Amino acid sequence: MKQKATTHVFGVLFTVALLTIVWIVYNESVDLATVGLGVVLAFIALVLTDTFVMKEDYRQTYQISLVAILKYIPFIFLQIYISGFDAIYRVFTGKVNVGVVEIKTKLPTAFQRGLLSNAITLTPGTVTLDQEDDDMTIIWLDCATPDPDEAGETIKGNFERILLRQKVNS
Repeated sequence: MKQKATTHVFGVLFTVALLTIVWIVYNESVDLATVGLGVVLAFIALVLTDTFVMKEDYRQTYQISLVAILKYIPFIFLQIYISGFDAIYRVFTGKVNVGVVEIKTKLPTAFQRGLLSNAITLTPGTVTLDQEDDDMTIIWLDCATPDPDEAGETIKGNFERILLRQKVNS
């Protein structure tokens, strides 16, 4: 019981610190008033979210390992830039072959599937139109193949592999 309380306190402090850092970055200031207001607003946001939005124990539902986050974030930024330049090239050269493909994911949790859907949509040239269970409908700027397996590997490949490697305690 004591460990659970300590873990919860650490989680709250970590979240408040993270939200405060975001506040500081948005305000482009590190003065005492900005930091203090950031801490207060972060704590209020956390309490309100915990009380009114997350009515069940979301720590189990939205669990992701630090290793997965450290791999996922740089990878998604890299893919956004690479795909952005590819999309710009295709639009300016007219080499556009838009199509809609149905793909499946192997990700076990709704949270992981949501992360994958958002990653696909954030990556220029692809947009997730629908996601239900493990089925996803994607509109693709360079529809190289209508085959769901090939299209799935091209579109979601490494995103899914990074998320699959993390341990899920369900």
